Amino acid sequence: MFGDFQGWMSDQDRATHTGLLKAVRVVLFDAVGTVIDAQPDVATVYHRVGKQFGSQLSTVEIERRFRQSLVIRHQQPAESGDRWSTSPQAEYDRWLQIVSDVFVDVDACEPLFESLWQYFEQSSSWAVFDDVAETWHALEQRGLRLGLASNFDQRLETLASNLTPFDRTKLVFHSAGLGCRKPGSAFFRTIEEQLGVVPGEILLVGDNYEGDYRAAREADWCACWLRRGHAATRPGELSDLRELIPLIANS
Repeated sequence: MFGDFQGWMSDQDRATHTGLLKAVRVVLFDAVGTVIDAQPDVATVYHRVGKQFGSQLSTVEIERRFRQSLVIRHQQPAESGDRWSTSPQAEYDRWLQIVSDVFVDVDACEPLFESLWQYFEQSSSWAVFDDVAETWHALEQRGLRLGLASNFDQRLETLASNLTPFDRTKLVFHSAGLGCRKPGSAFFRTIEEQLGVVPGEILLVGDNYEGDYRAAREADWCACWLRRGHAATRPGELSDLRELIPLIANS
């Protein structure tokens, strides 16, 4: 069953990496880009909704401006001065600013923003990646606690409750609720406290090297970096979530 995923690292590397996973009791997945993706893509949705409010920007320009603003606003310090500190209101305000950064040709962005905010709260706006269900089921069968840990906001709770297989877990952690965004250390420490486990007992799987993989390793968590569309060549890399199954099964 798992033969297609056994050749991504040498036997020695696999033994070293699986050794780190022996103590894992909890597996947490990043959300967007790791287990779910917007359908259609964000730029297409922004373009469609923007047109309803008079925007003349092209999809290409919207995507460029969105990516640029996302980087800037992600790194912008909170009012407290803490770079990664956040709250439900701060996340709401941050996304309002991102939408305003994108739609420079719309005078009043609040109604446009509200439409987008509500759109992305609907489970029908998201697709679960094809490799998620099999992976989730296999890890459940191993007796592991599974959940989500994402730089999202309270909308993630609604999405998780309406998307399979996430509707089977109560472990839904998001930065707005934790008061800190990845890669801030408080994101990881707060989850540990709420779960009642030590760092080495948690595995985080995510598609962002800095925010997921590196930040988790610096917090002494186990971590896997998901690189869809790329061959996994080093321990800790995955090109498909199902590659995680034999690692856990053999640990």
